[in-house]
Amino acid sequence: MDSLPDETILAQEQGVINRGVGLLQQVEAGFDASKKETEGTLILTNKRLIYARGDTSEKIEFGTGLSGGKSIVYSDADDLDDIRSDPANIWIDLETILSATGHKHMGQAPKLEIRWNSGSEKKTEFVQQLTGKSRKRNLSDWPSVIQRLKEGTQEFRPLPSAPDTTTLGGRIFRVLSDFEERGPLTIESEVEKRYSVELEPDEVEAACEELVAQGLIQKTDVPGEAPFYEKVSALGDDTLDA
Repeated sequence: MDSLPDETILAQEQGVINRGVGLLQQVEAGFDASKKETEGTLILTNKRLIYARGDTSEKIEFGTGLSGGKSIVYSDADDLDDIRSDPANIWIDLETILSATGHKHMGQAPKLEIRWNSGSEKKTEFVQQLTGKSRKRNLSDWPSVIQRLKEGTQEFRPLPSAPDTTTLGGRIFRVLSDFEERGPLTIESEVEKRYSVELEPDEVEAACEELVAQGLIQKTDVPGEAPFYEKVSALGDDTLDA
């Protein structure tokens, strides 16, 4: 197995529903309300599976790709240090996982079911909300990668070091750290808001292209439209990116 320098975020899924830790509950497509139910971001690193409950102020409105269209609540975790302390958060060391099972059935949202033992056996599940025909990977595809990470057999794509956030390239790379693809205008807006700067579209695109050349992000060309950029995963061909 190729090694990574430290704990590295390998994949994220935003707008995930979790109903807490304990007895496993079967979640149907209707997502019936529950007092334990929370929404947030599921994060996979080379060492842990982390669920970070989202702040209700962090919402994205979706009219398509979800059953009926709705908003999702997520946690903006570009870095593990960004995760706020919250009793609903779940931290699972990969070595403690007993089983990881993916479910994907017609008429139901994909989900990931986890059993682990960190002194006592626990169960939980994560239900995916962002769905659609354009998705190449779903939460139901995570178990095989989790198993290889646990066994130490997962191969990684070597990636160059991230540029410093004092540079425009470093700031763009941090904005893209959630593995979600964005167009140049969205990237420009998010960098300006986060770092209180004013940018020109040309310099944003030039910095994006430099990151593409370095192998840190990848570009998707859309005929007749602006390109999209997203972070390259160290999982390589096993990427869990949507």
